[in-house]
Amino acid sequence: MSLSEKQNAEVIEEAVAPFIIDSEYGDEEKAASLCRQLAVSFGGSGFKSSVSVSKTESEVPELLSAPVRIIEGSGLETKKQTYGGVVFIDTDNPNEVSSNTEYDAKAIPKTRREKKRKAHESEQLARKLRAEAEADMQRRMEMAAARMAAIRAARSGAKSSSKACTGVNIESFGLPHPSGRGELLSDVSLTLSWGRRYGLIGRNGAGKTTLMRSLACYALPGLDHLKILLVEQHVEGDDDTPMQWLLRADVERTSLLQDEARLNAMIHGTDPVPPDMEGVNLEVALAEVYERMEIIGASTAEARATRILTGLGFDPDTIATVPTRSLSGGWAMRAALASALFVAPDLLLLDEPTNHLDLHALVWLENYLTHRFEGMALIVSHDQYFLDAVCTDILELRSTLAGQKKGALTHFSGDYRSYEVTLEDRRRALARAKAAQELQKDKLKEFISREGKKYDGSGHQSQRKMKMKKLENMEDIEEIEEDIEGSFTIPPPSGIFADDEVLIGVERASFGWEQGNNLFEDVDFIVPPRGRIGIIGKNGCGKTCLLNVLLGELDPSVGTIRRHTGCRITMLQQHHYKGEQLDPDKNPLEHMRDMPQDASNAVGLYDPGTRQEETAQRSYLANFGIQGTRAVIPVRYLSGGQRMKVALAVALYNKPDVLILDEPTNHLDSDTVRALGDALDTYKGAIIVVSHDEAFINRLLTGSADGIRKENVRAADVVDGQLWVLSKKRLNRFDGSFRDYKKKIMKKLRNDPDFAV
Repeated sequence: MSLSEKQNAEVIEEAVAPFIIDSEYGDEEKAASLCRQLAVSFGGSGFKSSVSVSKTESEVPELLSAPVRIIEGSGLETKKQTYGGVVFIDTDNPNEVSSNTEYDAKAIPKTRREKKRKAHESEQLARKLRAEAEADMQRRMEMAAARMAAIRAARSGAKSSSKACTGVNIESFGLPHPSGRGELLSDVSLTLSWGRRYGLIGRNGAGKTTLMRSLACYALPGLDHLKILLVEQHVEGDDDTPMQWLLRADVERTSLLQDEARLNAMIHGTDPVPPDMEGVNLEVALAEVYERMEIIGASTAEARATRILTGLGFDPDTIATVPTRSLSGGWAMRAALASALFVAPDLLLLDEPTNHLDLHALVWLENYLTHRFEGMALIVSHDQYFLDAVCTDILELRSTLAGQKKGALTHFSGDYRSYEVTLEDRRRALARAKAAQELQKDKLKEFISREGKKYDGSGHQSQRKMKMKKLENMEDIEEIEEDIEGSFTIPPPSGIFADDEVLIGVERASFGWEQGNNLFEDVDFIVPPRGRIGIIGKNGCGKTCLLNVLLGELDPSVGTIRRHTGCRITMLQQHHYKGEQLDPDKNPLEHMRDMPQDASNAVGLYDPGTRQEETAQRSYLANFGIQGTRAVIPVRYLSGGQRMKVALAVALYNKPDVLILDEPTNHLDSDTVRALGDALDTYKGAIIVVSHDEAFINRLLTGSADGIRKENVRAADVVDGQLWVLSKKRLNRFDGSFRDYKKKIMKKLRNDPDFAV
């Protein structure tokens, strides 16, 4: 290629290459090669070979104003394609198409700007993800360092058993807003007594997790005498095995082992003595380390850890060889709870511990907390039956973060049911007091207004001034606000079916990931219109796989699945945030726009991109409590409960006839769980749910949270509920209530020698 042809190729590459790359026809190298072929073939197409490379971008359109034909030597075998007015023609029919469209030079900077913008957005997102990971790691390190500082203080004599037993008494403290804007709590007190178990409740986003983390990091005063351990809501594994996890959780044992190795190295001369250790009797220091190790039982640590993990259902191979990152959510939570039991903290903080746990593990945890745990516990949970079984007291958090005018941390004696009764009594009493105060205010205002029109002497005016001062000094009585963020409104199902029709029929179905190793076998199962079906079973027994078989995402290894041709089926995934149902980088409104747009969906059909379409989509999201700025915030920055609401809105978008819910109450507060139950009561489609939440299952199957069937609380034509148990590869209907099955499990586990771990 001559110099002029090379110069021409550079000009063409500057103009044309971006469009070839954007069309995904080829990469940069292929685009450059094609542009060189264009330079050679441009002679008869109006291109002047004498053009200099110094031509400005504005002059490029003149060079390409004539039709461009690639007839020979291009190597193209595609049909007609047009990019910015440049037409590439099928080589078999070179005369088929011509173009007189002028090339738009503005497309070049636009394409470049778009690429630059996308690259910038990707870089920003990567930075955010790195920052989140670093912040999470930093927080974990701070917790470990704070616990180690408390332990060192204990070793130096700052702690005694009698001091630990006094509990926690923090007066007049504040808690900053996580974003740094203002106060989450201000001038509140926290008192925790030894041996008591407190339920911490509050609406989604109120700051419960923030308070728990502040306690775990010793960020509040008066905690140095305590050993504190937090089991977080989201348990993420790593490369360590369950055994290594437990041993690592005991930071004092880890520190003592490090001190032992360091002192031995200095005594035997393999390591130099640092300046801060000069003059220290190394033999005495080593003896003190051994004495402390004896006190905490360091030599029996592995045996104790094995016994705890075995009691929680881990098999020996998993304990010793399986990385915790490969464990399911339920088993990862078990490993975290095992760590708490192994460390035996003075203050145990549990943030939604029932999430992902099966009924067997839930019963075990209830038994451990009520009969074996000797310290103080602060528990966040949406499961009111769990709180009733475990808690001796309730702490109610109302913060400015949750939309309250003033933050407060209020103590209630008794379990969750007692709290609800007491709260209702307080609400009624305050309502009566508020009404009486308003009546008194009206009388004062009337007197002031009446006396203001009189001018006969100073006596009336003196009384008027007294009444005005009394009215001015009267403090308003603030009623207790209702704590429900908003009710759910579920769209009706799309189809109409007769009572004797079958929406989903399962005949002798089996499924397994490996041949000869099925998760379940010979399942016979039907889903009637408007049916209510609850499924329970141990972690890992195949419940989610069964739901996916019903949905059609998985095919059975053996057997038949029949679905009604006119039936719409949808599923709310358990891990909807991990890419299964939601894109963490998109906001709720963008999820709505990505849904199939037709007149039969819950929103209706509108012209794309119009204000009417956005208004309808925002209105639909508001039915699930996603409104205002929450509708345009990326999903990754919403709370766990808010993400679930978005996922539910996506699942119900096409107005399904069968709604499948996999652990829907995880990450929801108690009031939102109740609101979801209210909405499902009125839903006239069929519902299949996997859940360990006793109140929610009872509500679904009977219309009542206590499991006692009540009339006129649900859709009149809803079919009576069925409880099914997946156990030992078989799905069987249980003839009884959730409470009956729970009692059966409790009796079985209490007869198990490992249950008393």
